Amino acid sequence: MTTLTFSQATRQVNSLSVGNVIVSDVSDLTPYGLLRKITNIVINGDQIVVQTVAATLEDAIENGTVENSWHLLPDGSATPLTATSNIYNGPSVNSTASTNSTTGFYFDINDVVLYDKDGNLDTEGDQITADGSIAANIGFDFMIKISNWKLTEARFTTTLTETCELEISAKLTVAEVNKKVEIYRQYLNPIVIWVGFVPVVILPVLTVNVGLDAEVSVGITTTVTQTASLTNGVGFNNGTWSPITNLSNSFDWEPPALTAGCDVKGYAGPQLSFLLYGLADPYGEVRGYLELEADLFKTPWWELYGGLEADVGFKMDVLGHSISDYELPLVIGYRILLAQAPANKILIYYGNGGPQPGSASDGQVNFNQLKVHYESKGYHTDYTDSFPTDLKVYKLIILVAPGYANDSGINFFTAQQVTAFKNFMTAGGRFVVMGDHSGFFGMNTVNDLLVNLGVGIRQNADVATNDADSCPPLTDITPDQITAGVSALDLSASSSLTLSGSAKSLLRVPSGWTCGAGPIGATLMAVDQIAGTAPRPGSDLLVIGDTQVLDDYMFSDPAGDGIADNLKLADNLFEF
Repeated sequence: MTTLTFSQATRQVNSLSVGNVIVSDVSDLTPYGLLRKITNIVINGDQIVVQTVAATLEDAIENGTVENSWHLLPDGSATPLTATSNIYNGPSVNSTASTNSTTGFYFDINDVVLYDKDGNLDTEGDQITADGSIAANIGFDFMIKISNWKLTEARFTTTLTETCELEISAKLTVAEVNKKVEIYRQYLNPIVIWVGFVPVVILPVLTVNVGLDAEVSVGITTTVTQTASLTNGVGFNNGTWSPITNLSNSFDWEPPALTAGCDVKGYAGPQLSFLLYGLADPYGEVRGYLELEADLFKTPWWELYGGLEADVGFKMDVLGHSISDYELPLVIGYRILLAQAPANKILIYYGNGGPQPGSASDGQVNFNQLKVHYESKGYHTDYTDSFPTDLKVYKLIILVAPGYANDSGINFFTAQQVTAFKNFMTAGGRFVVMGDHSGFFGMNTVNDLLVNLGVGIRQNADVATNDADSCPPLTDITPDQITAGVSALDLSASSSLTLSGSAKSLLRVPSGWTCGAGPIGATLMAVDQIAGTAPRPGSDLLVIGDTQVLDDYMFSDPAGDGIADNLKLADNLFEF
């Protein structure tokens, strides 16, 4: 109940009676307008005390229509109020007002803490945080029609064009987190529409929320950027509510960095609500989200989704009592798979100047038997010189002596190809580069690729081991997932490798070696990782100084002494 006190009796005040509806425009005393029904009148000396309860527009308007559309801006037709603005300026918010009508609102999401295990913001190793930004143009359309004191039509829609970038980072194991953080709230200028003598006062309220629904069993980082244009709303006509929706959107993403299971859904977006005479009424909320599902025991073991959800509702406290409140969660519910862990597919790629199958009658630098071997184990294998449009479908990629046909630079990998290889490894794939001896068979192309990938392995222009399966198997092997169960490897002519940084030597010229130039201890096979990838195995790059270690010629065993553990190496490359 609200009490209105009048200090003097005027003609209008004297005409008041119980059951009347009092309406008022925006003023210093009624910043949100006034819509009240009189329940009692008391005369107290010179004062007239009027007791009231909330009224509805059905009480105040016999016949009338309110209809208009607006475009909200931090600066312009919906300039934020000076006196009644309520802006939450936490450490994670930066609202930039713009005088450009095409710019609209901009919000930085900077290190918003969605979970903090010990409650101490200074200890960051136990937190789940959100980062990113939202740039949005926001508008709305509002219509009500009252006939014979009853609401017969209503419509509320929000229009939104936004780009939302969201990164979720978790540094700890958490059983379950469900958290929603309001990072921004702003009351915009009230809008007054006159229906006859009745001022309908609308106060738009813009909030921005960031939230998380998650179960995390290890640290993760994942990022999705969504650009969307949408209409989200609901209409009432002929006694029926119906949704009003339209959506077009696109996504960009970075492969997640993670090492074990999780189920994470992070979201961010604006909510536009209306206060009619200061009371809650229509609202619309939009949430762009990323969702990462990971399970080490499933195939594929992780999947990254992008999506958008929108809710809308009408609360009838002010509009009228003839119609019940209506809320429609997920008036828009859109979800799309953006990326997943590499499937059980293998690519043997001889493009960028690699050796063509059948170019040698004795099976040298042909890989048909390797393809047959992998497919006998159920691993679909593409053996091609056509660069795939999507490397994410592969778990293992083997490059066969790129530049073998021409090493002058015309077969160097493009920036787009290099980026594709990086994304493949970041997503968990294994990348194998096979070079060859003497610097004649693509060394420049191989080394240019290794430089652009940023790994610490380079191929040398030498012959560390002799040609044609003429040497005994090599046994100086470093234990690793790649070499598990491998005690000896049979190579043909191989170059040595120079290592730096985090590169790890896996195979070397053994002590006492006399079958080639060596030198003793020279690395013939090594593994490294590009920056920003998850711990091995997987997400790694293996370089071998001999292309023939897995080719048809080596599998034919021309020396008749067996092929050592070369097939086991082939299996280890994929089975990680």
